[in-house]
Amino acid sequence: MPAARILEGEKPRRSKRELLLEAAAKAFNRSGVTQTSLAQIGQDLGVTRAALYYYAEDRDDLLFQCYRQACETQARDLERAVRSNGSSLDRVLAYVRYGFDSERAEVAALCEVALLPDEKRETIEGLRQANLARLMALIEEGVSAHEIRPCKPLVVAEAIAGMLAWGPIAPRWSDSAASPDLARLSAGACELLADGVAADPSRAHEPIVVDLERLRAPAPAPFDRQAMAAQKTEEVLRTASRLFNERGVDATSLDDIAAALGATKGAVLHYFDDKPALVARCYARAFDLAEGVFEISRSHNGDGLARSLIGYRGLVEINARAGFEPLAPFVGLDALRPDDRAEVRRRITHLENIYPDDATRGVADGSIRDIDLQAVAVASAGAFGWLPKWMAGQRKHDATAIAGELQTLFVAGLRAR
Repeated sequence: MPAARILEGEKPRRSKRELLLEAAAKAFNRSGVTQTSLAQIGQDLGVTRAALYYYAEDRDDLLFQCYRQACETQARDLERAVRSNGSSLDRVLAYVRYGFDSERAEVAALCEVALLPDEKRETIEGLRQANLARLMALIEEGVSAHEIRPCKPLVVAEAIAGMLAWGPIAPRWSDSAASPDLARLSAGACELLADGVAADPSRAHEPIVVDLERLRAPAPAPFDRQAMAAQKTEEVLRTASRLFNERGVDATSLDDIAAALGATKGAVLHYFDDKPALVARCYARAFDLAEGVFEISRSHNGDGLARSLIGYRGLVEINARAGFEPLAPFVGLDALRPDDRAEVRRRITHLENIYPDDATRGVADGSIRDIDLQAVAVASAGAFGWLPKWMAGQRKHDATAIAGELQTLFVAGLRAR
């Protein structure tokens, strides 16, 4: 059925505003904010741009409405979960299942909040923090009732937020026909959150040491101009990735990056032709770091779980610790140039398959449970990829402690034993 006819009211259960917000959320998630226009959204819906002004003052107002709708949807999910039957763990898992419901309209991932004017940004952040506090309270209730193991509620709640932000949009970033759909992602996330991946959950506190310094480029020798240029390029990429993660790609300008470097915009453009080229290189650097972590894990002589733990712990730490800052993919894939977009999807597909391939060895040796490992891998990526979003400006949080909590979640889940 043409979108225009739907907008004219042939589905009375959905208001015109709801259809508009769904279309806008998909566009913002797919292309980012600055690459999304009201005219294109109107064209997708089969209405004129002028007609859209009845519902939104401009694109920024539409973005605000999409973000507010996302927060309100999460609040309703939490209320519904809290009122559901079962243990506190059952209710946490119910909340996750609601978030992965394939029958509901797509909501905007909260990745470009920094683009909003101060008052609207504070509103969205207040709504997000209220939802986070409600989820943390549910987790704390479960710990008190001995239904959820002792944990750090903030870390667990933000991990769940990351899974719910990444899961619904993850298939767009992959070329794999086997990429998990929402039903599989829901089941995989719940498997991970309930019981983790280990056949023996007591291994949750197994000491894991990952030599991440191997991922850093060596200091250039004096007068090695090529190596010094590479070091400067790395500094630009690391700084840009950090700002993109914290503020959002669209909300971060080349001037912002130059200011953080103590340089000029022209100095940044000396290394990259334009912002899209810089973003593409930031993604390539992130994938290089991730593949470096997996090379470390594959060189380990332990069983499948031990190798998986080294890989997962390494991915968590490069996202949590200052000095690495890989750019995490969330929104705006279509804003990349076609060749860059294809390369990003190819490399994400490759990374999505590395963990299941390795973990299958753990299933064979009995150290890892026989579960949907690809769905677990995608859900896990949301947990560690979201770290820079909530840790931004909060370096008071101990990265090692956060990595330890996520390691325990990965191995043993939340179930009290």
